[in-house]
Amino acid sequence: MVKVKKEKVDWDQLSKIADEEFCYSENKKELAWGKKAWGVLAKHGLTSYEDGSGKVKVFSRFLALQILHIEFLHIFWDEGSCDFEMACLDAIYSFGLDPYDVGFLISKEEEFELEDTNDINSKIKEAIAFIIRKYAREEIYSAFKEAFGSTAEIYFFFYKLIDPKADRSVLNNVDGNSMAAYSWVDDRCR
Repeated sequence: MVKVKKEKVDWDQLSKIADEEFCYSENKKELAWGKKAWGVLAKHGLTSYEDGSGKVKVFSRFLALQILHIEFLHIFWDEGSCDFEMACLDAIYSFGLDPYDVGFLISKEEEFELEDTNDINSKIKEAIAFIIRKYAREEIYSAFKEAFGSTAEIYFFFYKLIDPKADRSVLNNVDGNSMAAYSWVDDRCR
């Protein structure tokens, strides 16, 4: 039996992309949050891959983290809905993903229906969005649930995006914004 070497994607490898894609504030608190979140995924084996399809999954998880952190902030600040998935997918080209690997991975998915277009970039974005919706979000939520133990603790982890110095007393501050964001976390970040 041939043992396949696993490649691990460390946060340091993602730091340049993360700096461009994750940061929306001057103090870059999102980077610290992203690094901690990536560490949780690493402890659960979700940052390593053996082949091209695995690499697609790992980088889809990175994009999903970005999407989840933006969605949390958007819900917390009651800024309406927005299709962050498609906007964030522009970052996939920074990862050097092989379109063949994306196609191979998605070809196994019976429920995936590709739009009728000849634009390969659109097809790749659609496929990555599908992978994020079907797998990455749930994998991340499950890793967070195992790491933090409860919906309240996952919410608190996300809340650190708003105030990195917050203490657990924020869990007692209930208003419309915090309830909407808490409900989103409770619904497995969907």
